[in-house]
Amino acid sequence: MARVRVVEAISRCGLCRLGVLLVGLLGLFVVVGSAQALMGQQQTITQTGGTGLDYFGRSVALSSDGNTAIVGAYLDDVGGASNQGSATIFITSVVPDAPTSVSATSGANGQSVVVWTAPTSDGGLPITGYTVTASPGGQTCSWTSGSLSCTVTGLTNGVSYSFTVTATNAAGTSSASSASSAAIPAATVPGAPTGVLASSGADAQSVVVWTAPTSDGGSSITGYTVTASPGGRTCSWTSGSLSCTVTGLTNGVSYSFTVTATNAVGTSAASAPSSGVTPTAPATAAPATTAPATPVNVKWTKPSTTTPLVATFTAATGTTYLITATLIKAAQTLRAATAKGSCKIKSGKARCSVNLKTQGSWRVAITPVRRGVEGVPIVKRFTVYATPPRPSGSPDAVTG
Repeated sequence: MARVRVVEAISRCGLCRLGVLLVGLLGLFVVVGSAQALMGQQQTITQTGGTGLDYFGRSVALSSDGNTAIVGAYLDDVGGASNQGSATIFITSVVPDAPTSVSATSGANGQSVVVWTAPTSDGGLPITGYTVTASPGGQTCSWTSGSLSCTVTGLTNGVSYSFTVTATNAAGTSSASSASSAAIPAATVPGAPTGVLASSGADAQSVVVWTAPTSDGGSSITGYTVTASPGGRTCSWTSGSLSCTVTGLTNGVSYSFTVTATNAVGTSAASAPSSGVTPTAPATAAPATTAPATPVNVKWTKPSTTTPLVATFTAATGTTYLITATLIKAAQTLRAATAKGSCKIKSGKARCSVNLKTQGSWRVAITPVRRGVEGVPIVKRFTVYATPPRPSGSPDAVTG
């Protein structure tokens, strides 16, 4: 059915009264009066395509675009003559019927998915959209294409909602459908955490960091759990920055880590795994070496230009020794300014010797060495002669 409006009438009968009769397939209307009196009046026709005949046997046809109808007849009711005239009729299509069979889902966090069935009549024009409205609250969602459903968001968990749907075509919007049954949105488990990263290089452990999920499911997140693979070692988070340390790992093994989030409803799906990391044992530091002790209770022989100087003493464990000599003052032409001897250790006893082949005053040092660290040397001064001095004399050696 379509509503039509007579907007123009053209008469060929001069000043005569004009009667215009319009006939449709299932009904007719008659307006008698002047042509001007017809302007703006509305009637109903059911012609929807092709041609039909009016009361006078003249054709009644809709244009191809469905927007106008040309009606070719009028009656001169004064002179009884039947002449031709025309009237242009604009069609105003009706809005669609209301959609039917509206239903809504419960259980989703702050939202509900609503589905419906198209109305039995589109009002003669294609339906271009549907609008779903929630009650209470008035939240809406709009449909323009695809399957007949849409999701209303922004709802409050635990509140009971019903939903109505309207259909829209070029003529306007239908009345609202019957309301759906009640639907109650509720909190769900959180989304999965994202951005999981793990550190490597620590001894048998790894520090894991992550980003909170985009949705907490409508209930605050109370904890996170990090799980290592392989092995299943875990650590738990309850507060603070989003990180925790997984311990008890095996050095040299590559691990990846996933994270789950937990709220009052339950636990999320696991995150995507981190890249692999490998814990390693720290390098073993060499023990600190203390300087070796200076030799004590050293027994010295008396040297000469032909007899080496010999020193004996008890050797310290793990220690070697160096013996060197420096000529302080020569008694004759200088032959050697320095001398280097050797030290040998046997059965815990050290024996060091050095040849002092130039007469004069010598300064002799024995230096202890342990793991490359030198200790404080013991130093003595000796006067060297061509032959050793007679026993009855005083010792020439003095402590340096």
